[in-house]
Amino acid sequence: IIPQNPSESLNPVRKIGKQMQDILAVHNIVDSSNSYKKQCLRLFGLQEAERVLAAYPHELSGGMLQRVLCAMAVSSKPEWILADEPTKGLDEQVGAVVRKNLLTIKQDLHLSMLIITHDIALAQEVCDDVLVMYAGQVLEHNADIWHKPLHPYTKGFLQALPKNGLQVIPGKAPVPGESFTGCKFATRCPYCKTRCKEEVPAMQQVGNAEVRCFLYAEG
Repeated sequence: IIPQNPSESLNPVRKIGKQMQDILAVHNIVDSSNSYKKQCLRLFGLQEAERVLAAYPHELSGGMLQRVLCAMAVSSKPEWILADEPTKGLDEQVGAVVRKNLLTIKQDLHLSMLIITHDIALAQEVCDDVLVMYAGQVLEHNADIWHKPLHPYTKGFLQALPKNGLQVIPGKAPVPGESFTGCKFATRCPYCKTRCKEEVPAMQQVGNAEVRCFLYAEG
């Protein structure tokens, strides 16, 4: 896993090398000379690996800590990487570092990743397959989602991007645990009908895409 916030994910009173060693020990990976740890760190651009291993988290920049987390994630030689909102709350410079790190994992290590994100630029640059979710439910699975979005939420989400004029979706997002009757997006949807408030739409096949919306239902 690549956690969201390195300042909350790394132990502030233990050196980076010790924390990496903890991960390797769990997976029975022997690295007494630190050569493997350095290899993992250098993979993500931390060329001064010796200094990084000897440092405490507060002695490294935010971008360096993000690289450390990625190195830790791949050090156990996983089959899957889970990245939960990896660019949330980061400035543009550090966010670019994270995108580069994830591309390294994808292109150089050929690891499969599940990325949970609201960062459209990240999804476009890194992801091969995109599913749009709302209130814990998949609303659209579409290989051409950037050019031909189908679900009203997907369209609204893309229109809300700065490059598209910041056209905000009206209404409020649901809170965790909120109960629904009908479509979860109905109260915010410009195409909402009575049926949408009463029935839960099933996924509809539309060409090569799937969308959960009565706009595409037959009958």
